[in-house]
Formats: sequence, C-alpha cells, structure tokens
Amino acid sequence: MTSKRTTVAEPRASRLDPRIAALLPALFDLAVPTLVFYGLRSAGVGLWWALVLGGLPGVVRIVWGIVRNRKLNGIALFTISMMVVGNAISLLTGDPRLLLAKEAWMTMVVGLWMLSSLFARQPVIFTGAKLMMPSQQARDDWEESWTHPEFRHVMRVGTVIWVVLLFADTAVRVVMAYTLPVDQVPVLNVVTWIVLIAAMQVCVRAYGKIYARAHRFKMVGPKVVRMDQEVSA
Repeated sequence: MTSKRTTVAEPRASRLDPRIAALLPALFDLAVPTLVFYGLRSAGVGLWWALVLGGLPGVVRIVWGIVRNRKLNGIALFTISMMVVGNAISLLTGDPRLLLAKEAWMTMVVGLWMLSSLFARQPVIFTGAKLMMPSQQARDDWEESWTHPEFRHVMRVGTVIWVVLLFADTAVRVVMAYTLPVDQVPVLNVVTWIVLIAAMQVCVRAYGKIYARAHRFKMVGPKVVRMDQEVSA
C-alpha cells in the first residue's frame, strides 16, 4: 500500500498592521515633499517651482493608489483638486504664499467634514478607528462598544475636540504662510502636523480616561468594560 503524504500549507505571513498601514501615506506626504522642496532649493530652483515640484510625489502616490485599487475616493479627489486649484491660482497671481496656505484650507475642510459627521449615525473618529482595527473580532468589539451611551458620548466629544484643534491649526498655518520667511514654512508645516496629531491623541485620551473614571467603565482594547461587571466577575 502506498501512503500519501498530506502537505500542510504554511500560513501566509501576516499582513501589515492596519494602524501602521494607515500611517505610512501620511509619513510619506510629510517627509518626501519637504525633502524634495529643500533639495530643489539647495540646487538653485526658484521658490514657486520648488513648491510645485515638491507637491508632485503626493500626487503620484494618490494616482498610483487610484490605479492600483481601481477606485476613486472622495479624499483622493479632494486632495488632487486642492493641489491643482492652488497651483493654478498661485501661477496666475504670482504669489507662492498661496501654495503655502494650501494646507491650511485642507485642515479647515477636514474640520468641517468631521463637524458634519456629528449629525451622522457615527462620527468620523469612530468609523476611522474601526478601519484600523487589526482583526474582525476587534472591529466587532468596537461596534459593540457603540451600544454604550457613555462610549458614544466620548466619541462625540472627542470629535468636537478634533474639530477645535483642526480649526486652530488652520489659523496657525495661515499666519505662518503669510508672515514667516517662505523657506521656513514647509519644515514648520511638518512640525505643525506632528504637534496637531499628538494634541489630538493626548486630548481625546485624557478626556476619555477622566470621563470613564467618573462613570465607572474602562476600555480593554476596543471593548467597554464596566467596573461593576469586573468586580462581580
């Protein structure tokens, strides 16, 4: 009798953590355009051309994503539209500071979008966080947490905090674009992004912990756990 050997397929390597995957495009859009801008300036390229060409890597990344996924999403269309309109207006007026102020209008629109999500069933920070969950079980636990009114309160107040910070960021970027030496603004824009993201995380987490402590619940991963349930268990 000839025995057959059953070969067990090796499990595929796990995909990149969704949280890391979501950060990579942002890191690219922060680092590469800034490096290109200062590289061109050090090579003697004019200010307007350095700003325009510095923005091209971000456009290439977005277009590549559209081609690869065969899908045009609203964020990609909005970003490309802002770049095209900003470049066109700056070319017509001859004012490179309009290009520098472009990011201010982008954060303002994102702030308005987040504000409008408060009137939807679930705010943006809830749905966005769900997309970055590492597993289906985590996404299910996150959805189950939405059934708790205290958790919904934290999500909505957290959205308001993000909106306030985004509007403040818009004001700071406009002031920088029109008052500081032009060559200093691109690197300061990167610093401003880092400060904004850190402030968003710190402020929302701090409020969430204070509110959770006052209402006797806590988050265990993506799941809400009430203190009285924990004690009885």
